[in-house]
Amino acid sequence: MINDQIPESCRKCFDEEKNGIQSKRSWETIVWKDRIDLTAIVNSMSDDGSLPVSIPYFDLRLGNTCQLKCIMCSPHDSSSWIKDWKVQSSMYSVEELKIDQSWDTSWDYSWYKNSSFLNSMKSQSSNIKELYFAGGESLIIPEHYKILEYMIESGHSSECILRYNSNGLELSDQLFELWSNFKQIKFNFSIDAFGEKNNYIRYPSNWDVIQQNLHKLDNTPDNVVVNIACAVQILNIMYLPELALWKMNQNFKKINMLPYGGGIIGLHLVYLPSYLNIKVLPIELKDLAAKRLREFIETMENTDFYKNTYGKDRWQGIINYMYSEDWSHKLPSTINYLETCDA
Repeated sequence: MINDQIPESCRKCFDEEKNGIQSKRSWETIVWKDRIDLTAIVNSMSDDGSLPVSIPYFDLRLGNTCQLKCIMCSPHDSSSWIKDWKVQSSMYSVEELKIDQSWDTSWDYSWYKNSSFLNSMKSQSSNIKELYFAGGESLIIPEHYKILEYMIESGHSSECILRYNSNGLELSDQLFELWSNFKQIKFNFSIDAFGEKNNYIRYPSNWDVIQQNLHKLDNTPDNVVVNIACAVQILNIMYLPELALWKMNQNFKKINMLPYGGGIIGLHLVYLPSYLNIKVLPIELKDLAAKRLREFIETMENTDFYKNTYGKDRWQGIINYMYSEDWSHKLPSTINYLETCDA
């Protein structure tokens, strides 16, 4: 990065930008240039790129505890996947799939319980501007609540933003009480399709509970921002308009308010497992998906969605990305994987 070269781990964002999608790299840059003094940071940097320890942002993946076993997940992301993985890992017939679905059972998923880690976070509490919680499912992990509590006790919560990617199934009174002490909560509710299709992708979700919790979040205080975040993959790209229309018909007061999701739903891409990525679709199905998405975009021509970076531009960027490469050679893995999961 110091030499102005693209690190390998950053190529995903540059690939999205090439296809007209505003990537995480680009929107995070916009957000953080107003939160930190970049000149001061550069001036304090040593020639080797090292800096004094002052950490404004923690990306916290607190182990793999989760009550769902989503079709695109694995034991690495969800403890609920472990039982199924033990059964079906021996059932795959495609060699590529056997390799891809391997799992290092020696991985330590309890690292975040270590007191030295929690203490090191406490020592940074005055510097923290944002805490980001993602999978497993942080809302059922006790340490998530401990972190919020010590931020409150330290007196720094009022300057801290909390951001979540969550399945949204567990919304306790305790959670809402803790949230009231923070500057802002950005809650990205992971919903990938309407109704039974979502229950299949995010198995064993309950659509009735999801709807109830969306309406509960829609009535939270002003410091809580709520967005439907949809992970786009081969199983749902045909049905994005269906989910969008359902959301629009709910007349929510605060869910995906502009500019988020173009005022409708937020979209991001599934990269792993690669055989669920939308580049895998054969050309005739890419054409059908593109037709459905373009038809929806056209119906929104006279709305704010049509003029928004996260609306029309993002939907068109998804189409561009889908056509950018042909990964249909992965279809045998896709079919073998889905048939095994179904069985």
